[in-house]
Amino acid sequence: MDAVTVLYASAAVLLVIAGAAKVARPATTAALMEMLGAVLRGSVPGTLLARALGLAEITLGIATLLTDVAAFRVVVGVLYVVFALAVWRAISVGATSCGCFGRVDAPPTWLHV
Repeated sequence: MDAVTVLYASAAVLLVIAGAAKVARPATTAALMEMLGAVLRGSVPGTLLARALGLAEITLGIATLLTDVAAFRVVVGVLYVVFALAVWRAISVGATSCGCFGRVDAPPTWLHV
């Protein structure tokens, strides 16, 4: 197994773990989404959107680990770019949590980006 495959598999496993945390504890992610303007007042509840994101991460992570579909590689890469932009934005607005793992004790840092 080469280094790129190991990094790719690690990224997929991290998606599954982060997705499971969002499904189990969506409140912190929902609060960050609301702070960043991703959830509009009167629209879909933030906790529902956070859980949907978590389920999407779990599904993509597992599909990535079990198949060799090139499109999944692109989607994983795009998703990590979107996450980096969201964390950058969270840092710029002074968020207390990155929302990655469903707890407040993970403040957004440049290491996340």
